[in-house]
Amino acid sequence: ISLIDQQIANNKALSRNLEALAQSLFKSWFIDFDPVHAKKNGEKPFGMDAETANLFPDSFVKSELGDVPKGWKVHEIAEVIKFCGGGTPSTKRPDYWDGEHLWTTPRDLSRQVGMITVDTERKLTDLGILKISSKLLPKHSVLMSSRAPIGYLTISAFPTAINQGFIGFPYQEPYSPLYLLNWLHFNMHEIKSRSGGGTFAEINRTAFKSIPFIYSSDELLKKFAQEMSPVLLKLENNASENSSLEDMRIRVLVNLVDGVIDLPAELVAP
Repeated sequence: ISLIDQQIANNKALSRNLEALAQSLFKSWFIDFDPVHAKKNGEKPFGMDAETANLFPDSFVKSELGDVPKGWKVHEIAEVIKFCGGGTPSTKRPDYWDGEHLWTTPRDLSRQVGMITVDTERKLTDLGILKISSKLLPKHSVLMSSRAPIGYLTISAFPTAINQGFIGFPYQEPYSPLYLLNWLHFNMHEIKSRSGGGTFAEINRTAFKSIPFIYSSDELLKKFAQEMSPVLLKLENNASENSSLEDMRIRVLVNLVDGVIDLPAELVAP
């Protein structure tokens, strides 16, 4: 058990470091515009090869959001990013449930450690999927809980359906899932400021669609996706391994309790 626990802890620590790395690079390129500031000052962007540096402009222009890199455009997010809602098939229809398709709810994310979803508490059948307008979102879709509470974020490692408590962002090139997730993270204050609701806050798709979004270029977005590809793969592998290890841990404990596995005599209390 201790060996399993240690490996789970190691994987979680590595994933936290990788998540911080992705967040740091996104912030440097797309929030703080560090490479643009460096080029404006006649300097070489730190730690960046010439090919990547050439993807950034060397000056800023005024916009509704303040100074933005020259050539980058401010749009409403609905103009450049696809997103959708979800739903819940009738729980009175057993033929909709206990199938093989993931169905993600905010409850799943409330218990999740890390930004990758590899499994869900409940699953849908083919018939159940047909009852949700958005159907199955593809692997590497980004999910944001839109109520109770607003702001849980995850990347699905497998195709998944979502319930009505989400705004879902189907995987779409040239955006890396880590780009979209971090954009949502750094714009969460703006997202929450547009929420409404009585009993609990909620951001609906109508309110969400007009949030300003700075679009850089396809080439730069593809470069970020390329840089993040091994990071995303390792995050997925860690999440999948931890899920398997947690299942193994439960099986070992159950077998110990049931007497299937005998404890060594020195560990048994007299």
